[in-house]
Amino acid sequence: MPRFEEVLNSLLRISNIDMYVTGSNSKFLSSDIVTEFRGRGDEIRIYPLSFAEFYAAFGGDYDDTWEEYMIYGGLPQVHSSLWNAKRLSI
Repeated sequence: MPRFEEVLNSLLRISNIDMYVTGSNSKFLSSDIVTEFRGRGDEIRIYPLSFAEFYAAFGGDYDDTWEEYMIYGGLPQVHSSLWNAKRLSI
């Protein structure tokens, strides 16, 4: 994305604004980007739920929950979206 750093820097000059830049694209996480914004932000790492956490949150039949966890992973939003889609189709 051309001039990405310039756009972000211009937004930083606006008072009373919170800016969140997210993603996992290695191009945007290059050393140029990290250098450009050093000291102006915090890195927040988000990890998937362990199966124990996933099961405690969503419950249900243990084997069915394990199968869903193995297929879709431990990201709660993915599971919630699937559950809502199933509920709407009933």
